[in-house]
Amino acid sequence: PKSSRPSAPRDASKLCKCKKSKCIRQYCICFRAGELCLGCDCVDCYNDGNHEEQRLNAIEHIKISDPLAFGDKVRDGDAASQVQRISS
Repeated sequence: PKSSRPSAPRDASKLCKCKKSKCIRQYCICFRAGELCLGCDCVDCYNDGNHEEQRLNAIEHIKISDPLAFGDKVRDGDAASQVQRISS
């Protein structure tokens, strides 16, 4: 995943509100982006830096079923080749 270090304050629209997932499922926008939950309105969070073993286990489990999870969505050249195919 991307860096988990705290950075500048995040946009409120990019903060999660997870209630049951403990923020270690892909529908948590912070977890999916490789960010720790900082300033979020989540409940019983395991993506907070204090539950690193559980967080890393969740990432490992997800990568087994989806090897492309947590990777860059656009790779060099992919976007350009998509545009060329569409416009051809």
